[in-house]
Amino acid sequence: MYMTGQVTKHIKIREANDQDYRDTKRKEMMNIINSENRFTEEKGKLFIASVKGHIDKNHINERINFPPIWRKRTYKTDEKTVGKFTYEKMQKQGIFVNKLVTKLTSLLSTHDEFMLFSSYYLWLLIDYCHFIIDDVEETVLFTKHTAFKSFVEVMAEKRQQALREGNQAKQLYFKNIVNSSYGADGQNNEKFDKISICNKQQTYLKQLNKGFTNTRKICDDRYLVSINPDSFSAHKCLQE
Repeated sequence: MYMTGQVTKHIKIREANDQDYRDTKRKEMMNIINSENRFTEEKGKLFIASVKGHIDKNHINERINFPPIWRKRTYKTDEKTVGKFTYEKMQKQGIFVNKLVTKLTSLLSTHDEFMLFSSYYLWLLIDYCHFIIDDVEETVLFTKHTAFKSFVEVMAEKRQQALREGNQAKQLYFKNIVNSSYGADGQNNEKFDKISICNKQQTYLKQLNKGFTNTRKICDDRYLVSINPDSFSAHKCLQE
């Protein structure tokens, strides 16, 4: 699996009126999603796609106990929506019914709505959950971030060698190096906090800012104050 790098292409047919254009671009997006080369380093493409779809009705029973599409949705807790059993159970336990609630919900379809899926998530649904794409309206393509590839390959080989030698301490050492690198070195190193030097009165006022994160005293009546702004500009891709 690869992390996404920079955006390379954006295909969108949501606002297009030309039917031939829509059909051509829809076919192009479906070819990208279902490409036989999708897992190859050279030809495979990472993407985020906006699609409608559903689990094949012939395989619903395989997924009914753990629907694989997870989304935060707002719905009404009436008997028609949640079912008679759940509705009566909620009433017995004193839970309010017939009201709108927003919850993380597991689904068997996109409910005829366009939803966003990353490439690996969508491939998982297609390959293992019998997900059928009904329509696609937008796709954003990314380069593959391969900066860690050679590092991971070397560490993996060293770990395998340690396993063959029966050296548990050494194999755990190489395993932890790789795990910690994904958590630290793979993050964006852009700094978005605005840090300023303030006197005591200015520091007090800045601490009331909703973006305030930290204060450090550096000398008498002088403080470093860190503010996380509502917006910022990034000059690198997230995994650069």
